[in-house]
Amino acid sequence: MNQIGFHNFRKFQSFPNLDLSPITIFVGENNAGKSTVVKAILSVLDFLGTEIGGGDDLLGLRFFFNKSFFTHVGTFQRALNNSANEGVITFTASNGLYRIQIEMEGDKDDEQSISAQISEIVLTILPFNIDLDYKFKSGQDRLIATFHSTPSEYYKDLSAPYDTPAMRENYHKARIKYFKDMTKDIEVEMPISNGSLSQGRIIEVLLDHFYSKVEATVKSLNNKAIDLFSNILIINGLSKDAEDFLRSKRTLLLQKPFVELAKNDVARRASFGGFEYIYAHAVTQTVIYSAKDINDYFVRTIHDFANQRIEKETEVYKFIVRWMKIFRIGIDYEVSSFGGEAHIVKIKNSDDRIVNLADKGMGSIQLMILLFRLASMMANAGIQSPGQRRGDYTIIVEEPEQNLHPKLQSKLADLFLEMYELYGFKFIIESHSEYLIRRTQILIAEKGFKSDEELKDFAPFKVIYFPGDDKEHYDMLYRTDGKFSNEFGPGFFDEAANLAFKIF
Repeated sequence: MNQIGFHNFRKFQSFPNLDLSPITIFVGENNAGKSTVVKAILSVLDFLGTEIGGGDDLLGLRFFFNKSFFTHVGTFQRALNNSANEGVITFTASNGLYRIQIEMEGDKDDEQSISAQISEIVLTILPFNIDLDYKFKSGQDRLIATFHSTPSEYYKDLSAPYDTPAMRENYHKARIKYFKDMTKDIEVEMPISNGSLSQGRIIEVLLDHFYSKVEATVKSLNNKAIDLFSNILIINGLSKDAEDFLRSKRTLLLQKPFVELAKNDVARRASFGGFEYIYAHAVTQTVIYSAKDINDYFVRTIHDFANQRIEKETEVYKFIVRWMKIFRIGIDYEVSSFGGEAHIVKIKNSDDRIVNLADKGMGSIQLMILLFRLASMMANAGIQSPGQRRGDYTIIVEEPEQNLHPKLQSKLADLFLEMYELYGFKFIIESHSEYLIRRTQILIAEKGFKSDEELKDFAPFKVIYFPGDDKEHYDMLYRTDGKFSNEFGPGFFDEAANLAFKIF
């Protein structure tokens, strides 16, 4: 995900689209809205990851607010902004290839409803700027596909969606030819039906529904045989422009260039990828971690990691040991399992002494849990070597600086940057750490960006400040020298200086 926006959700009546960077850091006052944005992101990702069966009712799509434990929303009424005039919530999100707007309606007076009815979804295929407007309301159940003649303002062609130079070149040629051949916007109206549905996640199913309609229509226009028992409804009453467009573009359309943006990679890209939420959790100095306490995030992390059975000398193992040394936790680790029901973690110190993780300080335990969780995600993603990037994972981390002294807080910035640059993981971080932010400024300055435009397009970090008091959030805007163009509100960067001045 690289963009989020919403209306009538929790604290905000209107939250304008926010562009996310590979590592986006939310800072600001308590109750300023940082957690609301995280809840919105988690809610959208959870919905987009929903599996739809082939026999499910597309017109009956619902958005649930109680599926994710981490969002702590529960009901539609609690999700709806208190000042909303209507029971309507809208989310907008983008991953650079697809942009989706989800509108839902619910009863604002129902205290028990855990979901809302999806009333409309607008899915934009960004490289070709095709809007698929699914209207789910009774009596309006139509898909209106708009093929635009100009590129989308939301599409940034900074990295090719294909994996090899040859595939990339063919893709760009097809895209250039598409817009060159388009002389005006073309709108095609199609009925929504369930008969053509395949099993998959939300975006996959919507795209499959769209292509089944296009395929049936193109075959019909060319007088080819159609399977009348497939429940595909033929589009009637097409305008002359729409007919000519579908005929002239049938080769391009039937090859599905808009969906297959990477070979055998449709599902991963269409689902907005995987995500993990590492929330601010308590750590304990317990020697034995029982699987019976699996509801405890701390214990579950150790249990999940132990089940990965990471072999020594693998890239994941090297990652853990490297960062153990950087954080001065130790030089090696060992996880012993007892019948899969309990685990003991031991740490090898620099003097070769073996101690239980429980005998380490709270900060070291906190960092080991973070490393174990990141390592588990690397293993799940199949990371086997440095540079093997997996850009379809977003990790949301709440206050990673807890229990850490300032020097280690600053090193977190290096950890997150390495995870992005070597392996492609993206981060959204809630933090109150001045030291973490200061370190990102150094890292930006060391990148040596030549211009503000280059920095805007390729800077790995972005800091969003939430001032509170219902004031709008804003981007701090790095400069090429690492300094910020904007100022933080009082009580953050200036607090230590103010106290020092008073002492002086």
